[in-house]
Order: sequence, then C-alpha cells, then structure tokens
Amino acid sequence: MNETLKPLVVRLAEARKRAEKFRDELAFDRIAWEKAHGELIEAVTQTAKEVQDLEQDIRQKAVIAYNATGDRAPTAGVEVKIMHLIDYDPISALDWARTHGIALRLDDKEFKALAKASTIEFVRYYEQPVAQIATDLAKALGLPMKEG
Repeated sequence: MNETLKPLVVRLAEARKRAEKFRDELAFDRIAWEKAHGELIEAVTQTAKEVQDLEQDIRQKAVIAYNATGDRAPTAGVEVKIMHLIDYDPISALDWARTHGIALRLDDKEFKALAKASTIEFVRYYEQPVAQIATDLAKALGLPMKEG
C-alpha cells in the first residue's frame, strides 16, 4: 500500500462517517418537522393545485373568448398574447441543416455508444486509469471507526 495515501484515505473514511451522521440527523429532523407541520404542508399542496387548476381554466377560457371576440384583454389581469410558433418534421429539418451546413448538433451520448459498439476510423480508442475509492473505507482499511 502506498503509505502517502493511507493518511488521506483514513481522513476520508472519518469524514464520510461524519457526513453520514449529519445526513441521518437531518433526515430524522426533517421527518419530525414534516410530522409537526403536516397540516401546513397539505394546505400548501392543495392550494398550489387549486392555483394551477384555476390558471389553466382561465387561460383556456380567455383563449375561447379571444377566438369569439378578438378581444386581447377579456378581463382585468388577463391578456391574450399571440405567440409565433413553428412546427416541423425533424427528418426534413436535419436534411435541410446538412444541405446548408448549419444548425447541426451531434448527440454525444448516442455517438459514444455507437463508437464503443463498433470501430469508427476517426475515433481514437484508448485506456485511461481512474482511481476508485471504496465506499466502506473502514472495512477496506481494517479500521474500527469511532463515532462523530
């Protein structure tokens, strides 16, 4: 074992143990807080749902009113805006982008999966060492872990 790394690994094991203790304490306190404030949490959830439902209903009715009357301000606090949107066939759009040499973006994740599954001439295949640290360092080091 590399002795210059061992003290750092021991410190890491201790820090992980402290972090776990604090996470557990926070989780316990969070559960207690949620139990103590259950009615408030439910009220927030219910009113958020009510607000969302009312906003959706108002938006739908405002657009219906606009379509019937052309009035962009059907009532105070509500305005109908005309959005300029587009829709297109993705295959046709990609063909167009290739023809014009613009608006192209590689799906990196998909390409890497394809490159790993086959050999592509311009892809460089190589190995790189990456250090992995054991999750249970106390066990890996054979050390008893003191609390806190």
